[in-house]
Amino acid sequence: MPSAEKLAAIGLTQKDYQAQKRSVDVFPDNFDSVKVFEAMCTQWRMGFGGATGLDYQVLPTVLQFLNMSKRKWARIFSDVRFMESEAMRLMSDD
Repeated sequence: MPSAEKLAAIGLTQKDYQAQKRSVDVFPDNFDSVKVFEAMCTQWRMGFGGATGLDYQVLPTVLQFLNMSKRKWARIFSDVRFMESEAMRLMSDD
């Protein structure tokens, strides 16, 4: 929880901000894909209207950094694209 001073600086109180601990169950078959998607969280391309999608140029680097087997790359890429499209849909909901 941010301090009261930090929240006050942006016009909020601690009642306005409620940090929630959430856990999500992930099927073992999807764990690698979720791990890669999570690692890509800072790689959103931004336009005037907000996020336009993930920067796929860094995906091979992320896959290598996380020691993902090359035989899994195609499936993981497909899964990441699915999660990306769902995230884009949620971000565009008003």
